[in-house]
Formats: sequence, C-alpha cells, structure tokens
Amino acid sequence: METRLSRERTGELKACISCENKRPVFLMQGMPPLVRWAGLSLADFCRHPLTGFMASIEVLRRAELEAGAIHGLNFAGWGTRPDLYLLLSHSAQVLLPGRELGENTIWQAREREVMTAGDYGFLIEQGYPSLFRKILADITDVAEFDQLMAEIPQSKATFGRALAGAGFIELASAFPVPQVPFEILSGMRMLKNLLHDCYRNPDKVKAASDRILADQMASSSLLFAQEEEFSLGGWIGGWICAPVMLAPKLWSELIWPYLKKAGDFMLENHKVPVFHLDQCWDREIGCFADFPPGSVVLHTDGTTDLVHARRILGDKVCLMGDVPASLLVCGTPAQVETYVLRLIDGVGPAGLVVCPGCDAPHNTPYENFIAMVNAVNHWQ
Repeated sequence: METRLSRERTGELKACISCENKRPVFLMQGMPPLVRWAGLSLADFCRHPLTGFMASIEVLRRAELEAGAIHGLNFAGWGTRPDLYLLLSHSAQVLLPGRELGENTIWQAREREVMTAGDYGFLIEQGYPSLFRKILADITDVAEFDQLMAEIPQSKATFGRALAGAGFIELASAFPVPQVPFEILSGMRMLKNLLHDCYRNPDKVKAASDRILADQMASSSLLFAQEEEFSLGGWIGGWICAPVMLAPKLWSELIWPYLKKAGDFMLENHKVPVFHLDQCWDREIGCFADFPPGSVVLHTDGTTDLVHARRILGDKVCLMGDVPASLLVCGTPAQVETYVLRLIDGVGPAGLVVCPGCDAPHNTPYENFIAMVNAVNHWQ
C-alpha cells in the first residue's frame, strides 16, 4: 500500500532521474546481504523467498534509524526464488544454497551449450519462446519452473505493497522487460561459440537477435497490461555485451541497436529504462545521449569512470552507482564513506543515485552498508 512517504520518495527519485535534484539519492542493490543481516541464511532465502524479502524491509527500517534516509531498492526481484532471473536471462542451470551448495554459498550458474548451431533456424522460424521450452528440461525441473513462474504475480504484489507500505520504493523490475539478445544467445550457445557464429554466420545471428527482441517485446506488452504497478522502471542488463568485451564493429551491429530498441520500448510503455552496465563502458558511454534527456538511468559496477561519463553526458542522463563490491567487502567504513563523498563531489549530486556497484556481495559487513547511507545523508 502506497504511503505519503513512498509518494514523496517517488517524486524525489523522478527529480533525480531528470537531473533536477539538489542532493543525491540512495538506493540499495543486492538482496543477499539484506537477508543475511536479517539473520537468515541464503538457503533459508531460497527455500522461503517471500520471508526473506519481508525481512529485508525490517533491515532497511533499522538502517534508516542509524544512518538516515534510504529511498528503497534499485532492483529487488519478484518476491520469488532469487535464481529465477539468472535462469531466464542465461538459460543456465542454477545451483542453489542448501541444495547443491552450502547453506551460505551464493547461487551459481552452471553454464553449458544448450543451443546448437543448427537451432538458429528453429529459433528464427518458431520463435524464442519455443526454443526456450525446447531446452528447458536440460537446465531445470520444468514443473518446478512453471510453478515459480505462476507464483510471480502474487509474490511480486505482496512484496511490492509491503515495501511501499514501509515508505520504500523500487526503481526497476526485471519482469517483464526485454533484454539484449546477445546476452541470451551467449547463455545458450556459450560465448566462444557465439563469437564464432558472429563471423561464420552473421546473418543468422542478426536474424535470431531480431526474432528474440520482437518476441520479448510482444510478451512484455501483454504482461505490462496485466500487472500491478510497483516500480518506476525496467532493468535491462549488460554483462557480456560490455564494449570492453567486443570489437567496435560487433558492438555497433549486435549490441547498441538492441539496447536502444529495448530502451525505447520501455519509454513507450511509460517505464524508465535502467541499464545495468557491468564491466567498463567508457568507450561507448556517449551512445546513451541518444535517449531523451532525463529519461534513462545507467547503473555501473565500479569499472566505468563515472566522472568521465558525466563529462560526456552532462545532465542528460542519471548515473547510478558505483561503490565497488571489493570495497564493500574488504574496505573499512571510513574508506567506504570517503569513496562515496568523493564520488558525489566528482560526479555532482544532480542526477546521481548512490548505490552499490552491480550488487552488494552477500558477505558485505553491515557497518559498510551503514557507512554508504551515512555518507549520502551527511554530504554537504
């Protein structure tokens, strides 16, 4: 249930996205440390995900009393088992804590080739949903997967209402949001094979990419019309497709056109595109100026130079990040606070959401989380 506080914070976050804010905003990214700080194991979280999500709200409340305002979460998930998005985005078997792994070992993707070179024709003709169903039994228990997918609307609604009722907001949902086809293909084909395909059969890779994005947009349009509104935007991932991973020609042909189309699709559906940009994007960061000013968010992981990004993009794009995972785990609270203050001074407060780069690791000390929040709220 939306509250006056959550409405106020939504307005403040919208102002930040438009680069019209005077002070930076803080959003948390990473559910594993929140549930750990709540006293749950990662295995508990996977067995009873909604319990973990609800417990995370209490951690946010406690942290606010200690360090000041927390606007909410960047991407929380769907109130369901946390490995589901990894399975959907990479078509990979996911090993779970408490099942294949130890009680507090983070879930892990076991990637392998599940799509052959001969499957390109099937994908292009029959569509991505048909290919996904074809390979699903190779990567997970189909009945369990279908049950988890069926639970998403209710679990997402339950958590979304509780989050808003506590005065917090979620910026980005990843369901239903179209993703870059290259990322999906790299999970099914494996990156080495996909790169060979790009040179040996570029037309098939391009046609497959076009079909995947078209199919995603069609299913997303249907789900947008049905789902209850809980987030301002949609989470569009960029990991394998980072410019540092690919030659400029491949990137300009197989990555940017699809990032742009996915972002435009979100804007057409009145959603903020939140681009999750892992690894270094310095080379192509200027491309994001192609979007209307104040319409998108770039979430980086501590590798992209945000001061450089601000120089290139000016006040046209909201930047989010980028406290590095290594600093959160290995640094001291004083080092974390110093990093955040320098980040705000270097990038400027307007259009800046301070947030862990990528995700806060599950073994982040609580004191370092508090240091992040405290630095944002006491910056002058």
